[in-house]
Amino acid sequence: PSQLTQPTTQSSQQGLLSSATAFSADAKPASLSSLLVALSSLSAQPALRPLISQAPALASLISALSTHSLQANAMSASSLAAVVGRSGLFNEANLVAGRSNRVSGSSKTHLAQLQKLIGDLPSANLNAEARASLSTVSDFTNAALANVTQQQLISIPQDTGSQRWCFGIPLAYEGSFVDLNMVIERDEKSGDSNPSEAMWRVDLSLSLPEIGPLRVLVTMRGREVSVVFNSDSSQVRGLIDASFGQLKERMI
Repeated sequence: PSQLTQPTTQSSQQGLLSSATAFSADAKPASLSSLLVALSSLSAQPALRPLISQAPALASLISALSTHSLQANAMSASSLAAVVGRSGLFNEANLVAGRSNRVSGSSKTHLAQLQKLIGDLPSANLNAEARASLSTVSDFTNAALANVTQQQLISIPQDTGSQRWCFGIPLAYEGSFVDLNMVIERDEKSGDSNPSEAMWRVDLSLSLPEIGPLRVLVTMRGREVSVVFNSDSSQVRGLIDASFGQLKERMI
């Protein structure tokens, strides 16, 4: 793999990679990305257009859910933070803190609203294909909502003192959506003597069409940052090598 600095120890990398792999494998079938793809095809079906036009709340929710994705050609730290903040991962914490506006605009809230709305839609006059599409969207909505809940459970603080956040974000890429799965972990024990020296680890994984899977492991402790790229694709490795200097400048 290409790297910007020396990587962390093999054992710490393997521990985070194992948790990230488990999360990624569990989350993929129930991702918000899958729902967004299904909603795109739903809006394009002639038989469903009258139903959607007569249900402005449905059209509004479809539009709102699309804002919970990252744009591959315009990614930044601020856009990533905004999408994570609206993911629903922190809904209950925001409610306790009195930040109800953040809860109402989260993807978890929008998914719950879509779940109820689809169940209330009149589908008796729809043809078989339209009813099947609506049923598929309902299944993906239920699965995506369950996935957010799963991410919240995985992200509950550990007895060891370490904290881990796991979440999946839809990445808009070439007219469709792919999953960007992330695991962020803070090792409290590593900073017992100096909190500023606590170790942070971030694992990102995604699979792009015609390129294949890519994994990035970022480790930060104090002023030291390590980035390791891992991919079986020669095309991806070539792109990383070609942009290595630019990546290093952005890290510094």
